[in-house]
Amino acid sequence: MRSPLVRLFGFVALDAFLLGVGFLPAAETADYRQIGHDHFFNFEYDLAIAAYRRLVEESPKDYRAYNHLSTAILYQELLRLGMLETSAFKRDKEFLKWKKPKPDPKVGEEFERILLEGRELAQAALKKSPDDILARYALATNFSLHGNYQFMIKKSHFGALRNGMRANKQSRRILKRQPDFVDAYLVAGVHEYVVGSLPWAIRAVIVLGGIRGNKKKGQEFVTRVTREGNLARNEARALLALLLRRERRPIDAAALLRGMMEDFPRNCVLHLELGSMYLDAKQPERALEVFRRAWAKVEANEDGFGRMSPRTKKALARKIEEIEKELEESLPSVPAAAVAPSPVLLQQTRSAGISRLYSRVPTSHSTSASLFSRIRLGWNDRISKSWPLASSSALRGISPTISLSIASTPSRPASC
Repeated sequence: MRSPLVRLFGFVALDAFLLGVGFLPAAETADYRQIGHDHFFNFEYDLAIAAYRRLVEESPKDYRAYNHLSTAILYQELLRLGMLETSAFKRDKEFLKWKKPKPDPKVGEEFERILLEGRELAQAALKKSPDDILARYALATNFSLHGNYQFMIKKSHFGALRNGMRANKQSRRILKRQPDFVDAYLVAGVHEYVVGSLPWAIRAVIVLGGIRGNKKKGQEFVTRVTREGNLARNEARALLALLLRRERRPIDAAALLRGMMEDFPRNCVLHLELGSMYLDAKQPERALEVFRRAWAKVEANEDGFGRMSPRTKKALARKIEEIEKELEESLPSVPAAAVAPSPVLLQQTRSAGISRLYSRVPTSHSTSASLFSRIRLGWNDRISKSWPLASSSALRGISPTISLSIASTPSRPASC
């Protein structure tokens, strides 16, 4: 019950961010908007807030700018409160064992003030021109964002539901007047999915109040935005990944996450979520590759991954060790000869000194498998002549071209 409502009042609120792309009044203003978007989707909320503040200063009548700024302020607070954490460590007791901070009332006051300013500007624009689709879309976003704040910070479920209904009403009005405004299907789709997912007894009651929903239709609406949307495509992709996971389709969700990782490479949470999807799909080898790659980025501070919190870093290290141990324990018991290298492989690797490695492999399968599963070979055109043997923990900072593993390694490492 809680999970779909969180998504209803969380991800729908993100519609604000791409609103106005392609409808910008001046190049200078567009720069701050785009800079803010880039920082926001890469989880750099402080930099996004700075960019959006400049946007508001330069365009004080732009209702979209206020939506951008208020959303970034809210999500920075949600991150501080631990409400935007990855699901990859949901069973890690050490990760979950921390004292969560309390909401900052000053942040809440600023958020509501900026949100109200943007709402009043959008309403004024609609009063002047009722057919202003962008103003109505911004108003729908504003209501859903307020619902998100009420549900997650204020814990006011009725207030959140009321604003969610207001957002849906505005989106429906857009679609009735302009059906090809595809982005408006996102709010409508979330409403359909969430209401359609409620228990039958609850739906039977709320239908008396005119509230209806269809889960299948909701997913179709969101999917359409991922394919045809212009302003809210990224938000729709994130939401659809969550819906697919809920429908137990983690591999389809992983495909969406990989696409988002290409667009927002500095968002470390996407990497952690991708690994979590592979774990849900019972593909620990692929999950391990993703987590190892994320660890390598952390150690090298590649794409800013070094800013990952110490608590998350420790959880990532524990997750890698956990998967490695599970894979080793799941190895079948086979004769030692089954893992012995072929004469051809020995001949090809002799010049690289790898044959010396095999001469030291013990005859016990369990021991040799354990050793072999920790050996990773990296090369460009030919195998390196001096690749050191080391434990798996020492290899986590390495991003190999090829990773060899005993346990059903795919033909190439999982892309991240």
